[in-house]
Amino acid sequence: MALIAAAEEAQDIAAAFNQFLDPVPEISIHVTALISECYAISSALRELSTAVEDPRYYRDYELLRPDIATVRDSLNYTFQDVRRLFGGLGRTSNTSRSTLYYQVWRELDEHFYQESNAPLCKRLECIRLFLAELTCVLKDGSASASRLFEQSADSSSQPADRYSFSQLHGRIEVLLDKQEARLATTLNNLSLGDTCANRQRSFERRRPPGLCTLATDPPPPLHGGARRPGPMSPQSPPGFDHDYYPWAPPAPEVPTSPTTTTTFSTQSSSASASLDHWLPRVFGQSRPTTSFRQSGEV
Repeated sequence: MALIAAAEEAQDIAAAFNQFLDPVPEISIHVTALISECYAISSALRELSTAVEDPRYYRDYELLRPDIATVRDSLNYTFQDVRRLFGGLGRTSNTSRSTLYYQVWRELDEHFYQESNAPLCKRLECIRLFLAELTCVLKDGSASASRLFEQSADSSSQPADRYSFSQLHGRIEVLLDKQEARLATTLNNLSLGDTCANRQRSFERRRPPGLCTLATDPPPPLHGGARRPGPMSPQSPPGFDHDYYPWAPPAPEVPTSPTTTTTFSTQSSSASASLDHWLPRVFGQSRPTTSFRQSGEV
């Protein structure tokens, strides 16, 4: 299921962040908090997946399906950005390993601040709280857990970054709109800068200019939808309908100039001319005749 796949992705992200602890010990506090949030999100996703698969909560799940899809999509976009920025660790440079990891960390921090005006850890915390709220609503039929986070007039001791179910839902919807808008802008820039669609295909580039298409192309239809008849050969017998054979090749043209190739017809004609030349002379000469004896003659 998609929720389990997202839970496994959260664990992979946590393992990747663990690689920052040794090269950059000065940011270990922030990295550890991120690792903790990733594992907590993985646990919340698995708990929500278990509740979704329970047939007792099927009716409530149908009502919460859009909200679950919203938080799942936003989390997927977030993890995609993290993995993309992790690609900076593969840069080949003369900088030390600790400097390279610190540069990537700064790029991560700046990216998520620019997108949502909050660090990555706060975003993951908001997603984790909303996942817990969804599970609570699915099981209990109401956002009972959100009452723990709602600010009231006489509870000034509660942290200022705690939100109700509706507030969490609103923040994640706004975040998802920003993520989808950024993705759409990126795709539009790629499509505008792609010149592959205007390139000629390889066989068209090799074709000499002015050369017609292959002879196997079907003949264009006449007006009214009628099909153009195939070429008639002079040697075609009467009643031979070329419409049944639209791909019949045209009859070969008779060459106007003599060629070095001798065909069967020319051989036959030359042999006939030679026979007409010497045959009458031979059989026209007188030959001695032999008389045959009649019956009874000696």
